[in-house]
Amino acid sequence: MSSRNEIIERILQFETAMFKSVPSEGKEPCAEDIENFRRFRKSQFLCWSTETLKSYNEDLMGARLEGRNFFTLKYARMADKIPPLSENKDIKIIAEQFRKWQEEVYRQFPEVEKNGRPAEEFEKYIASELETYSDNTIALLKKDVEKYSAENKNMSLEIYRNLK
Repeated sequence: MSSRNEIIERILQFETAMFKSVPSEGKEPCAEDIENFRRFRKSQFLCWSTETLKSYNEDLMGARLEGRNFFTLKYARMADKIPPLSENKDIKIIAEQFRKWQEEVYRQFPEVEKNGRPAEEFEKYIASELETYSDNTIALLKKDVEKYSAENKNMSLEIYRNLK
């Protein structure tokens, strides 16, 4: 049985390979800074349950076998270049919660907003990424989000804290 850290490292390997192979016209400005990309993604995964991590790792393995690149798809969705990848209703619920959390982060730390995405754009960014996940991963992530909410915790804030 793999440890959480081993699962996270496998996920980061899959994601780094996908991220590096996004066509140049679709790349985010941060595409040249792979270490920062990995650092931010790891900070996110540290907030997820082990079950969610395992499910997402399976999503990535399946995508690799099928030749799908989650980051290419996410950026295409953000730019409205392709139709929705999923009709899962939980995507909207999760993305809205992250927008609320992000707004709270912006209120507490205005410097984060200056360097980040506007809250509405952030919600679309999250939703576009969630559309690449399997229904199982979305259901598990929703449980993680609900747990944070029930404990009055802000997952976005925890992600930023994990960056330090």
